[in-house]
Amino acid sequence: MLNRSGAEAVIRSIQQRANKSPRIKITRRHSEELMRYSQEFGDLRAEVFFCRAQGMNELEAMADTHSVFMRCGGTASRFEVTWSDQKDHQKLSEFKPGWIVSTPASSSVRMIKKDQGDYRYMSVYVPPSALAQLNDEELG
Repeated sequence: MLNRSGAEAVIRSIQQRANKSPRIKITRRHSEELMRYSQEFGDLRAEVFFCRAQGMNELEAMADTHSVFMRCGGTASRFEVTWSDQKDHQKLSEFKPGWIVSTPASSSVRMIKKDQGDYRYMSVYVPPSALAQLNDEELG
């Protein structure tokens, strides 16, 4: 039988494991995911996606984490990005390798673009606790 401090330690351990698996939902329309590679670096998670699309397609992402999306290969034309508050959006004539879109934790981002063929992008998910820890270490 666990005493109170032992039970609290078990609960903290379960909560920490749950926090390491952030909820991430990616919805793709009119494009095909050919391959995905994922790796975790402590609390951070990174994924590289290889996709194919012909014409207009859409990517929508919602995560508990801060999210960064970087185009790695292939240039998209007619790129539009909308953040979940629907108040802010941006239209660009293209989306090139090295360009980045980010969104804060617990919000979503929707990207509509025109691709011709194969393209790659990388996503990095940063839990709010990691940024809070960094701020504490830097400012402390």
